[in-house]
Amino acid sequence: MFAMNDRTSSSTQGWWLVFAITLAWWIAFSDGCFGLDEASEKTVLESLRSDWERKADPSFCYQMKLRMNLIEYAAAKNKMTDDAGFADRVQRRTQDRVSEMTADLIVRGSSVRFACRYDAQSHDDHVPKEDITVVRDGRSTNYHRKLSPTGQFPQAVVKKETDITSNPLQGMTLYPIVFSLSPIGRNLLIDQHFSEAKYLGVKRLLGRDCSEVFIQSNHFYFDRARGGVLQRISSDPGEMTFDITVNEWQEVNDSWFPKVWIYTLTYAGQTVSVSTFHLEQVELKDDCSPGIFDIDLPDGTLVTDSTSGQDISYLKRRSGSRVAWLIALGTLATVILIVVLRYQNRLRRIRLAGRG
Repeated sequence: MFAMNDRTSSSTQGWWLVFAITLAWWIAFSDGCFGLDEASEKTVLESLRSDWERKADPSFCYQMKLRMNLIEYAAAKNKMTDDAGFADRVQRRTQDRVSEMTADLIVRGSSVRFACRYDAQSHDDHVPKEDITVVRDGRSTNYHRKLSPTGQFPQAVVKKETDITSNPLQGMTLYPIVFSLSPIGRNLLIDQHFSEAKYLGVKRLLGRDCSEVFIQSNHFYFDRARGGVLQRISSDPGEMTFDITVNEWQEVNDSWFPKVWIYTLTYAGQTVSVSTFHLEQVELKDDCSPGIFDIDLPDGTLVTDSTSGQDISYLKRRSGSRVAWLIALGTLATVILIVVLRYQNRLRRIRLAGRG
């Protein structure tokens, strides 16, 4: 009798122990693995906003110099273009490509100037190139030219700033810089996609505690201890994935800027390219040089302007060049007129001589 009661009591205690452990695990997982409640998520995201708000005045002028080294792997690149159906439009690689890009980046508030130079190995035609993009007053102007005689016009494209391709800071490879330039980073990402952002907790990366935020199939990791700078971006697993990780940081005027970061693109499990970015110089000034955000297109530039909603193309000429053209045309017309008058005068003389 007593033995049976003891067994029943032990069984009941065992079930209570299982229930307690299950409940503890459910509480832990529901709060940690399954995410926070909506109010807690918004609190974390709002605190990230506050981190960015406390950074430098956006009226300051940031001047930076960058260098990018690219390794592109032929086998993976060819497979990616073949599978995408671009085999007939994209030149196939016969060997891996190594190239370099240097750039000057100037930012003040919403105004941006990004000037890049690509070496001869950056493109299939093996011609060095220059790209200059200026964003100012709601307009973006991109100027592109080849740095060797090719017989081609330099080209420029003018767009509205709202076009996602019009602002170089929209490119993810520059996001590590962007989130050091508050409030540009906040305006670029959190303000545009706040309703889609989801806080996933804290993750340890390169010895740092980072807040993980999930937005549009991408994972963003922000280092709160350094003012919410961006430590890493990675895409969800899939056929094509990318990863951007900052490996080194530098402190400039009480703000943290990336020093070295790596962008890795993979396709079907193969590495397509690895780009290593170096931020070699950062200067903070009270103001920028006058005219730094002006772009003076040289004569002969083929301009395509889409700000009116339709593409309008024309060749750029200075007002002085127009005057020269008018003078040249006037001179030519005068010469033609003199020739015609002399010819008519000669015919008249021939006729008079015939009558005589």
